Amino acid sequence: MVLSELRPGEKARIVDFSRVHEVVQHRLMYLGMKDHSEIWLRRKLPFGGPYMVMMDGQGIGIRAREAQRIRVERR
Repeated sequence: MVLSELRPGEKARIVDFSRVHEVVQHRLMYLGMKDHSEIWLRRKLPFGGPYMVMMDGQGIGIRAREAQRIRVERR
């Protein structure tokens, strides 16, 4: 499954985010995202807006098209 399929409040573990654009991938890695990191979806903003996720105590906004490329597994 992918990050965009999670419901608000659900926790997941990142399986793979290599399909994300290389520049965005590097920015996410600088923020601490890596394979097997645990995240939870805080909220989906309306009208195709970004996804707000929490990871290691910090909030991160991820574009909808990037959220569709991050593979996760529910916890």
